[in-house]
Amino acid sequence: MPRRVVKKEKRQPNFLKMVAVAITVIGVLILLVTAVTWQPYDISSLATRLNLLTLFLGILYVLFGYVLFKAKF
Repeated sequence: MPRRVVKKEKRQPNFLKMVAVAITVIGVLILLVTAVTWQPYDISSLATRLNLLTLFLGILYVLFGYVLFKAKF
């Protein structure tokens, strides 16, 4: 007697996790570009402020992506 085949339910893609991974990847790319283009300028120069701003922005993107990835909604 053949066994009855139980159909598996298709899992819906978790868009929140995909968005979180995309945000994290963007943050890592920002950090990578910041690290490659880093120059030791004087602290009062505009280039140093831009480097620090992009560094901070990259860290924020990575942290926000991680928090979204771990979130339970």
